[in-house]
Amino acid sequence: MFNSLILADPRNCTGCKACEVACAIAHMEKPVLTAGTVTEPLYSRVFVVKSGGASLSVRCRHCEDAPCARACPVGAITQKNNVVLINSDKCIGCKTCAIVCPFGSIELVYKEKEHKVVAHKCDLCEGRPGGPACVEACSSRALSLLDGNSLRNLIQNHRLASVQDLMNWVHIHQSA
Repeated sequence: MFNSLILADPRNCTGCKACEVACAIAHMEKPVLTAGTVTEPLYSRVFVVKSGGASLSVRCRHCEDAPCARACPVGAITQKNNVVLINSDKCIGCKTCAIVCPFGSIELVYKEKEHKVVAHKCDLCEGRPGGPACVEACSSRALSLLDGNSLRNLIQNHRLASVQDLMNWVHIHQSA
């Protein structure tokens, strides 16, 4: 079974960073009604990267065999309901998970209340009734949440399309 993940389509991403803001607000301890009521730092778990005229939203891929979870010396990173999660209460801020993440999706943030640094990454807005805030906020529909079945179907469709392209190429070259 595949873990869930958010798929980002760079063809649709405008680089507006609404996903970053929505993510940060969704994870704040106090509800935010207006921009003027924000009193704590905004820490997004998603990052928009711009390069060569293209934009892309980058976040945790929720790997099935998550290197971050395997590397965590205190077991603060686990998988639950096909999502890789960090328990910030257990995290000791050692940075090992950030070093081994192949996608650069983990950063460390300072938790003022606890006076400690902890690992921080996308949790697919676990427990949020509307699902991931970034997907909901993306006006260009560049982001979509895929569960394991949707991801498996997407992979199969891409494989079938690749086989069809190969068959067409062979047919064209055999006819020539």
